[in-house]
Formats: sequence, C-alpha cells, structure tokens
Amino acid sequence: MKEIRYQFPLLGTERTKLTEITNTYKKDLFELFTDSRVTAFFPVINLKEEDDILPVIALFKQNFDTRTSIRWGIKLRESDQLIGTIGYTNFTAGHRGSLVYALKPEYWGKGLMSEALAEIIRFGFQELDINRIEAETRPGNTSSEKILHQCGFQFEGLLKEWMLWNGQKYDIRMHALLQRDFQKLNQTIFR
Repeated sequence: MKEIRYQFPLLGTERTKLTEITNTYKKDLFELFTDSRVTAFFPVINLKEEDDILPVIALFKQNFDTRTSIRWGIKLRESDQLIGTIGYTNFTAGHRGSLVYALKPEYWGKGLMSEALAEIIRFGFQELDINRIEAETRPGNTSSEKILHQCGFQFEGLLKEWMLWNGQKYDIRMHALLQRDFQKLNQTIFR
C-alpha cells in the first residue's frame, strides 16, 4: 500500500477542488446534511443547529489520522463554499473501500459528481491500493446509480435488510468496481 501522506491529500478536477473538511465549513455541511432531498436515501444524525456538525467534522479528521477512512469536501474551482462531500467510509489496502458522496441539489445534473467521483476512484486504486470499491444505494436512488454506472460500477445484487439505522432495517443495492476493470476503463472514463 502506498502510504497516505500525513498531510491531507488535496485533489482536483477540471471544475472542482477536493479539500479537507474543517470547522470553517460547518455552515455548508449543516446545509448539506439537513436538506431532505440530499438525505432522502441515506440516514444521517439529527442536526438541529450548525454546531451539531462539529463532532462529525472531528470524526472525519480522526478517521483520516488513523487511516481508516477519508472524506473530502467538494468545492467549485472558483469558490470556497463546500457544495458536497465524497470519500471512503472505510478502506483496507489490497482489499476494498466503501464509497460515499453527497451533493447540494442546485448542483445536481451538471456532471460535477461524476467528475469528482472519477478522481476519487483513481485515488483509491492508485494511491490507497484498493482492489475493490463498493458503493451502496437504497432502492429508488436511480440518480446515484446512474452516476455509478457512468463510472464503470456494476450492480451486484440486492442485500435485503442489509443496513440497520435507528432500529430500522433497509434493503441495499450493492455496486462495485474492481481494480482490473478500472485498468481497462482507464483509457476511456478516467483520462
């Protein structure tokens, strides 16, 4: 495994900057994670005020420091406002990583998430030495599944009552992309 630098890796695409999430972005994250359109298909903790997001930001930092997960904030190149998040909720070198992402609704349908996702996938395979990247969607989240498909992910099946959150059981649709398939797609999707 290539060791993640002790400094948070800053990444970028043609239109986005992928940056470390710090307390300075608490307002942006609060807005993102309290928008019911964003959270319709994945559970988040109940946030009542901006400071409620601070423990989440601290957890992002702690998980990066222990090399168990990594989460970037997504910004437009010309802005300092976070419009979304993307990263791995966990990863194991030589094995697998679990992908997660969210974007403010006013930026949906513009190809920004596909662009950021391609860079995160590249980073996962080339820098984190992941062999398999997984992404879970809940039934009905067709927009997210379309983005995953555009980036080469394959639907593997429905996992019944896979997720347990606040006493509720949820079915999950599992999608994955393997390192060997990424290498084949690298010539077309991930240029």
